[in-house]
Amino acid sequence: MLGRSWHPLTAPRLQEARPILEAVPGMTPAHHRDFNSSNPIMRLRDGTAVRAWKNPLGVDHIFLADRDGKMIYGGFVGWIHSEGLNQAISQMRSNLT
Repeated sequence: MLGRSWHPLTAPRLQEARPILEAVPGMTPAHHRDFNSSNPIMRLRDGTAVRAWKNPLGVDHIFLADRDGKMIYGGFVGWIHSEGLNQAISQMRSNLT
């Protein structure tokens, strides 16, 4: 699963954030090439960086990066599901920072 693959060493970092993102309707794996276009929007208490990017077509992307700045998760949603992604980001900000 491109973008959603993760290494066992990063699994503890994803135990809380990943399920929140994967519960967003329409979440689709993002390609790692888009990770470099994203910008940090918050850091979780475990050190994971949450990064976001909107491509030229207005499609919202979300990424998680480890403390070394390497992508550990990536996904995107279509326009119709953007509000669900925004709610997930708010949930992570409230519960995981």
